[in-house]
This record gives sequence, C-alpha cells and structure tokens, in this order.
Amino acid sequence: MLLSQLIADLPWAAANQDVEVRRALVDSRQVQPGDLFVAIRGQQTDGAKFVPQALAAGAVAIAAEDDIDTRGVPLVRVADARRFAAVAAHRLAGDPTADLTLIGVTGTNGKTSVTYLLEAILREQGREVGVIGTVNTHYDGIVTPNRFTTPEAPELVQTLLEMKAKGVDTVVMEVSSHALQLRRVTGCQFDVGVFTNLSRDHLDFHGELDAYLAAKKRLFDEILPVSASVKPRVFAAVNLEDPAGLTIRKATPVPTVGFGGEGQVYWREVICDFDGIRGRLQYGDRELEIGCPLLGDFQAMNILAAAAVCLGLRIDGELVRAGLAKCRHIPGRLEPVGHQDFLVLVDYAHTPDALANVGSTMRRLARGRLLVVFGCGGDRDRGKRPLMGAAVAQQADLTLVTSDNPRTETPQAIIEQILPGVERMGRRRIEPSEVAGWNNGPVYAVEPDRAKAIQLVVRAARPGDVVLIAGKGHEDYQIIGSARIHFDDREVAAAALAARLKA
Repeated sequence: MLLSQLIADLPWAAANQDVEVRRALVDSRQVQPGDLFVAIRGQQTDGAKFVPQALAAGAVAIAAEDDIDTRGVPLVRVADARRFAAVAAHRLAGDPTADLTLIGVTGTNGKTSVTYLLEAILREQGREVGVIGTVNTHYDGIVTPNRFTTPEAPELVQTLLEMKAKGVDTVVMEVSSHALQLRRVTGCQFDVGVFTNLSRDHLDFHGELDAYLAAKKRLFDEILPVSASVKPRVFAAVNLEDPAGLTIRKATPVPTVGFGGEGQVYWREVICDFDGIRGRLQYGDRELEIGCPLLGDFQAMNILAAAAVCLGLRIDGELVRAGLAKCRHIPGRLEPVGHQDFLVLVDYAHTPDALANVGSTMRRLARGRLLVVFGCGGDRDRGKRPLMGAAVAQQADLTLVTSDNPRTETPQAIIEQILPGVERMGRRRIEPSEVAGWNNGPVYAVEPDRAKAIQLVVRAARPGDVVLIAGKGHEDYQIIGSARIHFDDREVAAAALAARLKA
C-alpha cells in the first residue's frame, strides 16, 4: 500500500514523501525491507533511538511524533505514534478482525478465567477458537508465551493473521488497561466487549482509580462504537453487581447484556465447594442446570460473564451447559498440586480484592487450617501492599509473607510495606523455624526466599488443611533485579510434597 493511501483519511498524520509500505512495526529488531517503522516514545526509552537500526534493516519510511532525522526516507509526522502504529498495522494487514468474531474481556480480575470458559463453550458450538491472554496465546494446538497480557498492536495483528491461516474464526482476547491506555487494540473490530469487575490494581501506571476506570471504559465508549459502525450486533456484557459496571453500561452506546444483579443472566441458586460449581442459572428466558468443575466462589461470577456473552451471541443453552461442564482446568487459577490428605492450590490472586475472594472461599471450605504464602511484586503499586497483607491475614490461620517478583526493589523492603496490614489484623509473629511446630493461630511469619516459604507450609500442613500459594499462578519465572529466572510455584510445591513423603 502507498503511504499516501495509508494516511489519506488521517488528518493527524502527514508524510513528506510517498512510498510503498508492507507492514507497520514498533520493534526495530523485527524490521525487514519494505516496512514502516513507528518510533514510539515509551516509559523507559524513545523509539527514535532505534531509527538507525530500522533503516539499516530496510525500513522504507519512519513515523514519529517529532521531526527526526530519517536519512532521506519518508517521514510521517503523527499526533499519536501508538494510535498510528495500531491503525497502520491493521490496515496494511487487510483488517484481519473484520471477518473474525472478536471478543474482548477486560476487568481487574477474572479475565483469564472468562476467556477459558468462553473457549470451552465456543468449541462446543463447533467454532475454531483462538485465545490471547495472560497465560499464553493458543489455537489449533499451537501455544506461544506472551510478554504482555495484550500484545503490542503489530504483534497482535501478526498473531491474528496466523490464527486465520489455521482456520480460526473466533478470537477471545484479554484486554488489559495498559493495552487500552497504550492503544494496543485500536483498529480491532470487536463484536463483544466484556467487563468483569474493577478494584485497585496498576495504580503505579494509572495513578488513581478514576484513571484506571477511564482506561477500561475505552473499550466500551470508544472502541465498541467504532466497531458497531462496521459490524452488526456489537454488544457489551457487563457485571451489574459492580458499581463500575453500572458506570460502563451508562457510558456505552452499544446494547448491553447484563449479568448478576438485575441482569438477563444470573444465578437462581448456586453451590460452590471442592466438587466445583453447580446450580440453576437464568439464561435469558431459560433456566439451565449448570455443573462446572472449577473451584472458587469467584468463578461463579466468571461463569455468568461467559454465559452473558453466549446469550448475546444467541448460543443455545445446552451448548453453554455442556461447555461449562468440560472446563476443568485453568492454569494457575486455584490449580491443585498433588494428591494427598490436604490441599495444595496455586493461584494468580495478586490484588487485595482477588486475595480476599480466594481467601474467603478457602476459609469457608477448609476442614482444617488455611495456610497462605504470598508476596507483592516490586516496582508496582506500593499502596496496595498493606491492603494485600490485611486481605490475606483476615482469612488465614498462617500467613507466610515472602517474595513475589521483587524486580529492582529489595524483598525485605517490600515485605516491610506488607506487614502493617497483616499486623492490623492482630496476627502474632512467629519465626520460620516455628512454623513446623505451630498448632493454632492466627499467626504470621516472614521468609523472603519463596521456595523456602513454600517448603515450610507444605511441611507444616496436616490432614484437612488448605495450602494456598498466591500471587504468581501460571508464571514459570521470577524477576529478581533485571534477571528473569525459572521459578514455578507448582514445581516447587510438587518437589516439597515429594520431599515430605520421603521424610
């Protein structure tokens, strides 16, 4: 496509020359001859620094917000480089989402679970489904890891093209607040937008909760309306039990399917225990008997979210029921480890609200004690650390505070910011050496080494206890300083269980 054609209807983009361009990219390392390189100013570096590398790799044009030296190749001056990168990537690829059914799921908690639930139901309907999200991207037996929950726009476009080449007709994608703020999904033509919930998270990036909500709202008051201008039957599925959901319902001009509260999809009766979730679900004007093997009270609301999407897509209730029954495993979401007379569960909960929800579920279901290992990520929202400590300590008999991904912070400094919340719950401190002999609580201990912390609670567990290892879930790494080392809570827990059996 000629550069002039690419920007013809973009009043905020202007080129000083014309040239044929093949793709739009933001990573100079991926540039090949014929590509357009978009220099994005990021939080840590400026893409303008990489223009020489892009030109050396064969870039035939450069886009940037500033007047920069492009060594004679065409320069596209744009008002918003991120927005331009997304729009250009989609246009040059022939708008790959135009003939896909694209479902975007946003919210603080539950995004991954909702995408997996939808995948199970949509496959039951006979669709070829691709999933993009926190755990990975997967479709047609292909599984690839993701750097971000929602990839940068050029990478996302390439993934969508590869999915379509394999026959995928429906894509379910987690849409993070970062992705919305940074325009990664601009240019996507969504059929459905899903809002799960909103609670404190990512304030290190957004600054305040109102800005965080504003980023989430973009999917509903900005992107879905544009999609509705080119696609039929675009709608939003919205949690009506969350105040932010009510705000979003008012803000979006597209039709909504509400779930929970006074929505079209809600539980008439629901039971959540160690056998899973079962109950009577109102599905529009039908009532469905639902059974799903997933653990956790919070999954009941995620089931409603998935069902609301299906209602809007006019999927038969029997397919919903059958799909939910087959959704047995979501990586790192109350994922059990081993088979013994106490439960060991690994979960991704890493916000105050998520920890409170998973903790209250386990507290209610545990026949014995609840032992929780958790930490807080470094270089992230520090204000939520004591809140997370309080959320865990309020439910746990033993709270073992450890490291998560400390990044460039010292683990002990992070822990010191968690402890006021734990102590506010009146918990007594014991030493790590006392954990094995501890009989009843509530107490807390500190062990900065995450592997040792997991080993301590596994050794201390008794029949009927629940050991909850929270924060990292499916992650198979730990970030210490700038190093990313292999670390998987599930593997460490399994090794600790094996060592316990040999002892």
